[in-house]
Amino acid sequence: MTSPTEDHTRPTQAEGLSTPGSTVEPVPTVVLRRSKSARLKGAQNDESIRYAFARMVRKPLPALSLMILTFMGIMVVFPDLFTQFKPGQQDLSAVMQDPSPEHWLGTDALGRDLWSRIVHGARYTLGLALVANIIASVVGGLLGTFAGYIGGIVDNALMRILDVFLSFPGIVLAIAFMAVAGSGTPSLVFGVVLYTFPLYARVARAATLSVRSHDFLASARLSGRRTLTIMFDHVVPNISATMTALAVVRMAECILTISALSFLGIGLEPGVPEWGQMLSDGRQYMLSRPDAVLYPGLAIMLAVLAINVLGQYLTDIFDPYQKS
Repeated sequence: MTSPTEDHTRPTQAEGLSTPGSTVEPVPTVVLRRSKSARLKGAQNDESIRYAFARMVRKPLPALSLMILTFMGIMVVFPDLFTQFKPGQQDLSAVMQDPSPEHWLGTDALGRDLWSRIVHGARYTLGLALVANIIASVVGGLLGTFAGYIGGIVDNALMRILDVFLSFPGIVLAIAFMAVAGSGTPSLVFGVVLYTFPLYARVARAATLSVRSHDFLASARLSGRRTLTIMFDHVVPNISATMTALAVVRMAECILTISALSFLGIGLEPGVPEWGQMLSDGRQYMLSRPDAVLYPGLAIMLAVLAINVLGQYLTDIFDPYQKS
């Protein structure tokens, strides 16, 4: 005879357990959550960025490039800290003067201080290049990520459209756009964006294809998450390192393009202290005052060289084969 205690502790069929003479296995509970590999990959990308900047201080060329770009960035934000003259301030009694304690780099044909114009010109050359690069990276990156993740007809259609943009030389495409839209700051920025974003889309698509078949994306799809949620939560963090290195390198080309368009006279309005336009204004005095084109040319060269050195360093760091 069974004791009351034994009856009280005996498992029952209502509790989902087996009864005497039968074998019923419990149904496993499946909980879908973000996979460990996805979390590890996102953490590895964050660690790679911190690793890159931690090593930069021990590398002389990348560290020097970062210092130069930081100094130029301060000039873009606070130009009045470096000069007492306005960029358009004219002094006809001090035309084409040599460098002096008052005018560190001399003056131009209208008596304007060259150092002041170079400092304030950084806001136009570097600032507009940065805006154009950010817009191009966001638009191109999203298009490439979407095309690479969706695939199929959408991918083929978007890539064929991008092939049309890539079939034209970049500077020619920008000139053609500005010929239709006219000169000015918005036209200059979107003219640069127009030929820059296809490359971002191509690289983002290739990077997305490399991570699309991973298990953590399959787990996210099985959990019922939306496509855009998967893209922003799983795909974008895993391609951010590649896109960051590309954005740094493409920044140099944006600077050269903006300076070239301004040099040709189809960029900004006349009189704006943009480095390319300063080259155009000083070329007629190149024999008598070569420094009128030397200083803005050096500014462009220094900015592009620093960005290229920094971009090459970041590319080597984020490339797993170079890093190993």
